[in-house]
Parts: sequence; C-alpha cells; structure tokens
Amino acid sequence: AEMQKQYESAMKKAEELETAGKFKEAWMKVPPADLYPEYKHIIHSRRAELADKFPVDLFNDPNNEESC
Repeated sequence: AEMQKQYESAMKKAEELETAGKFKEAWMKVPPADLYPEYKHIIHSRRAELADKFPVDLFNDPNNEESC
C-alpha cells in the first residue's frame, strides 16, 4: 500500500510539472518501472509522452538549461 501511495504521488507530481510546462522535470518525477513492475506499461508510455514534449535540442546539448 505504501508503494502504491508513492507511485500515485510521483505520477501526480509529474502531471503538475507537465501542466506547468516543465517536461524534463516531469519526466524525472515519473517513477522507475523496475520499482513498479505492475505499472511498467503506464510508466513507459508516460515517459515517452513527456519525452516527445522536450525541446528538440535537449539530447544534443547536455549543457542546455531551459530558461524559465
């Protein structure tokens, strides 16, 4: 039950960050699939969804910080 709570809390936080336009932070908040194997499919699709919203140059320039 505690793991369930942590999972739900993390997913909720990711959603709030996404709403705020902070996609990179939201992606990092999505819990790791190996901790929650029963939600693996949801976690993977959520991360893919968020990664699609990253700025295009994110993966090319590791030093790039998005300005607020």
